Amino acid sequence: MAKRGAAGGATTAARISKKSRVAATAKATAVAKAAAKPAAKAVATPTANAPGDGAAPAALQPPHAKTPPASRIAPTPEAHAAPRGGISNKNAVVYAKFEQDKATLQGHSMFHDITVANPIADGPKACYDDDSYKSAMVQHRCCEVGHSIFVLNPAMYPSSGVTINPKKIRLLKEQFFSSDTKDKFPYPLYGAVRSGEVPGPGTVALLSPPEMLFAAVEAAAEKVKASVDDEEAERVRNNLLLVTIVFEQVDSEEDRLWRCHNLRAAHVGVGDAVKLSLMEKMEAVVEIKALVASWEGVSIEEMGAEQTANMWNKHVNEGALQEGITVGFIDAAQTVINRTDDPVIQGLLRLQDDLDVPVFTSVYQVEGVVKKAGTMAKIRWSLSGLVDSVLHRGVSPGELAVKKLTGKGLPGGKGLVDTLIGQYDLATTLTSWARTNGMEENLLKKMDYWCATGFHEFRMDMAQQRDQGVLRDASWVSTCKKSSQLMIKLYEDSIMLNLFKDLVMHVKLTGSSMESVLQKSPILDRLEVITEARTSELGGKPESQPSAQSDAGPVNIGDIEVQLFSSLGSHMRTYPRPSFAL
Repeated sequence: MAKRGAAGGATTAARISKKSRVAATAKATAVAKAAAKPAAKAVATPTANAPGDGAAPAALQPPHAKTPPASRIAPTPEAHAAPRGGISNKNAVVYAKFEQDKATLQGHSMFHDITVANPIADGPKACYDDDSYKSAMVQHRCCEVGHSIFVLNPAMYPSSGVTINPKKIRLLKEQFFSSDTKDKFPYPLYGAVRSGEVPGPGTVALLSPPEMLFAAVEAAAEKVKASVDDEEAERVRNNLLLVTIVFEQVDSEEDRLWRCHNLRAAHVGVGDAVKLSLMEKMEAVVEIKALVASWEGVSIEEMGAEQTANMWNKHVNEGALQEGITVGFIDAAQTVINRTDDPVIQGLLRLQDDLDVPVFTSVYQVEGVVKKAGTMAKIRWSLSGLVDSVLHRGVSPGELAVKKLTGKGLPGGKGLVDTLIGQYDLATTLTSWARTNGMEENLLKKMDYWCATGFHEFRMDMAQQRDQGVLRDASWVSTCKKSSQLMIKLYEDSIMLNLFKDLVMHVKLTGSSMESVLQKSPILDRLEVITEARTSELGGKPESQPSAQSDAGPVNIGDIEVQLFSSLGSHMRTYPRPSFAL
């Protein structure tokens, strides 16, 4: 980190004397005029990359530095005095707005020299000075230091052929600059210099996404245009004149191109990695509610959702891309947390965070499922079924709107959760039938487990889905009696493939018992075949087996949260996908 130096000046522009300000302005104007003359010539004459351009003085040339081929040496700053190539066509409006914002700033008495002013030296970070900069560049080929934002030239951004979306500028502005100006610029910016180059106003090629620079300048211009008081104007000025700039020696155009794309990718990667998932956000607001209640000396019930939402939104800037914290969000999150204290359900809700496209994008979707399903067992089954529908049945997350999930407002008032609950009722009814009709113990244990955990355990047992990255051995099926194999096939057709959906939904709509489905073809026909096979295997009528579980609550299924869908990152499907959706 470079030390605080004299080059930054000893005070802000608002405090310097009139005489020194006039002198500084005159000097800056002379520098700008000197730079403007070759700039116009450079744009018209394509010789900016002539051999020898950008050669470093011997004193600044690191021992390991290599001079790139002349054709790959980055153009001089003068060659980029105006937007080049595709920029003038694709991004003319964006650059015009940038120039307009600079003009707005310069129209204010405290900002007339803002684009050429020295960085300030009395801020919270070390300010640029030539000696420290040169030393850092020789030793490390980079230097991180406080400098004016206008040392960076967005017209020199290496990836000039990519359209700049004004919406992204607006989103950054809303995320980082919508509130009162703070005493610290919110993020660092990167710039590329050539070997031996000393940065000056507008001479450093911007490497960071240009939207990050445009958002800062646009926000500053809007504040100045709003006639802020002198104190606020001074903070705006100071922020622009002491930005953390990371100067990197990148001599070739090719290296600059790759570097700018890597920087953008890094920002995206960090954002994706640290963003709270839906489940994590629900946990966060419920935790905040409990903690604030303890600090205030009141019960959680007395700590209202409105007070919690107000405190969150006061202290946390969500930005435009995330679902805001509202009273409804907190109430829904509390409902979900209260009703999902079950390892399988917790595992399912966390699993969806690891999917390429999350199954649920809103707390209200999960709340709808939880309220509609009611019991722990049915919540567990419904969530498992919805995840399975997205992974294996061709249902897209976009189809899982709250209305479609719950059936509220739809004819008959039945939605996808009702279909899944019907499948659950059929699964438990088939299991009960298998136990009553004396099916072999190994099969009964499997069916109990499938009913308790949902769809994923069946798929893993049948080698249709990987378990911790490995397909299970499904040869156990071949060791079962014929009657058990027939029952497994009936379970798959009824539950996993949902072939008898119409029968099940008729029962749900009429309020009949699920046992009545077993008395209708084609299920009845298949159960008769299974009964005949089992009778033949036993040499007589089978005896009923004792029940192993009920719908009373969580079943003892071991460390299911660890193994639950542990391998779904690969999303490998090794079986035919059904041709239907729920």
